[in-house]
Amino acid sequence: MDALPPVRPGLVLCGQSPDGQPVEAVELREHPFCVGIQYHLQFKFRPNRSPLFLGFLRAVLIRAGQYK
Repeated sequence: MDALPPVRPGLVLCGQSPDGQPVEAVELREHPFCVGIQYHLQFKFRPNRSPLFLGFLRAVLIRAGQYK
């Protein structure tokens, strides 16, 4: 899926439902870690296999100066 055009500078609509409505994921590109999702990640959530969860943890550790 191609990224949708930004709604405001830096905000990218990056996920849609299979039928194209509604937008289900957004990113704020200028922020170290800003992702918004509206789908139910918890139904398929596995902490050791979730790119979103692992990315969040990595961003926290980088910000804390504890990740290289």
